[in-house]
Amino acid sequence: VCLASCVAFAGSALCIFRPGRGRLFFRWALAAAAAGLLFASWQPFVRRQFAALRWRSMGILPRGAEGGGGGGAELVDDIDTPYQNLALIRISGQCALYANGVLAGIFPDPVGTEHNVHFIMAQKPRSRRVLLVGGIPTEDIPELLRYPVGEIVYVELDPGVGRILERGSGAEYCAAVRGPRILTAHDDAVRFVRRCGGRFDAVIVNAPEPVTLAANRWLTREFFLGIRGVLASDGFMAVSVPSSERLQAEAAAVGGSVYRTLKSVFPVVLATAESRNRFFAGFQESALTFDRQELFRRSSSANLSTRYFRPEYFLFADEIDPSKTELARRRFEGSLSDVNTVLHPSTCGYGLVLWSRFSGSGVERFTKWARQWNARALSWVVTGIGILILAGGWFLRDTRGSGCGRFRGGWRFAMLAASIGACGFCGMGLDMALILLFQSLLGCIYTKLGIVNSVFMAGLAAGAVSGRGIAARGEKAAWVGLAAVQMGMAAMAFAIPAGASLALARIPDMDVAGLCVYAAVGISGWCVGALFMLANFLLIHGGSLLGNAAAITELADHLGAALGALALGAFFFPALGVACRFTERYGLSFILKTSAI
Repeated sequence: VCLASCVAFAGSALCIFRPGRGRLFFRWALAAAAAGLLFASWQPFVRRQFAALRWRSMGILPRGAEGGGGGGAELVDDIDTPYQNLALIRISGQCALYANGVLAGIFPDPVGTEHNVHFIMAQKPRSRRVLLVGGIPTEDIPELLRYPVGEIVYVELDPGVGRILERGSGAEYCAAVRGPRILTAHDDAVRFVRRCGGRFDAVIVNAPEPVTLAANRWLTREFFLGIRGVLASDGFMAVSVPSSERLQAEAAAVGGSVYRTLKSVFPVVLATAESRNRFFAGFQESALTFDRQELFRRSSSANLSTRYFRPEYFLFADEIDPSKTELARRRFEGSLSDVNTVLHPSTCGYGLVLWSRFSGSGVERFTKWARQWNARALSWVVTGIGILILAGGWFLRDTRGSGCGRFRGGWRFAMLAASIGACGFCGMGLDMALILLFQSLLGCIYTKLGIVNSVFMAGLAAGAVSGRGIAARGEKAAWVGLAAVQMGMAAMAFAIPAGASLALARIPDMDVAGLCVYAAVGISGWCVGALFMLANFLLIHGGSLLGNAAAITELADHLGAALGALALGAFFFPALGVACRFTERYGLSFILKTSAI
């Protein structure tokens, strides 16, 4: 990239500058190209130093630690994959795996691993086929192989997880994932459970903390429906999320969302009462229980020789105390948490609120304010604003007087600027919705954002050319074009939720779904570019100077886009969902605003 940029710079220098200066700039460009080649040879070392600097800024690595270690911590590796950024940090003999900055697991952890695996498998120790989603295979798989399982299917979307774990654990990873009873599938778990054949006696979902859309996909109703389809009639699934002992409001909201989502799919759901709630879901035939004597009997029947875990643990386990689990159940059932779906990632929103509370950022106050709205109330507020603007424009249309002409001119100017601001707001909102859907449907937006941005910019440029062509036909054509483009964006606001629902009803092909999202992003960019050009033409035609018109529309567009990204991406989409009536109503407000202009 550095070399290509330098060559392009050298060529442009020869084309733009006079011969003498052109040769001078060409020499500088060649020197920069040589420096770029030198940097490329140093790139692994430089990248490692920057990665270490990033982790030191987060407090994970101590200040004295370089990329190779120091201060008791060592950055073993840091890689970017098509799905995420992965980092492996060794601290005091243990390795911590981070995925996009979120802790994904710690190994070796024999005590925690034995407790977790045997606590789960006590529900059905005679499971013959087990589905393991995510997690650290070097820890979970060896413990699961102690049971008489016929097959363990390990699903991990990102092959980079295996590569970085192999560097951290060496032969242990190879031994864990390769064996006659182990099948490794590098596939999206959400899509895997909808396409795989056969039934599983146990499904263990090692879901990361729900603070990203990628993590939220493992806690959605759509994923749980897929798991239900592959469970045996007496099978069960297990998943856990961070919580707190006393289930304060934020922690109860996260657990309540997962509990209500599971209850919408499975008839039987049990939840432990601990700092990380573990949920067990299944059918009536699954015989799920928290009865201490029964779990002790089942665990003992496996007749396993373990180093740290004993079946006697169940006789005194505090997290399955009947009074505590009953309190947790009532707390979850009484919560106002929404069911978590792909189009309404409520658990992700609650998870962000929980971590905002932990970090003391104070952002949760704005999120709580957003959740106080409902889709119907917010949509009517937005529509009401459009009606008021329409009424104001209609009133000024028939008003006569010496000062009314200037006032109408000011109103026209303000409405065109407001239209561009609303265009930026809704254009960015549409893009945020499309990015959310891309990640939720396919789970691989991490390295696609550059393509999404490029497609949007290409659409923006094409829209500007189209808008200029429309404006060349005169003022009336510009007004009609402005209204038509606004209505087109409103139609997109209606179409995106409908298209997403249609895609969720099927198993979308990754390439086809990606092309559809790219096409929608390009259309959104085209609309913004055309509106920008038409609004500038109408402002200039109304008496504004070219520089003033360009400055006003640029400012309005950027302010609207920034507000749209913040309000919709961080607050209203997690709180209300993509398919809410609000998405449709702000499309309707576009039509009203166009009528007002």
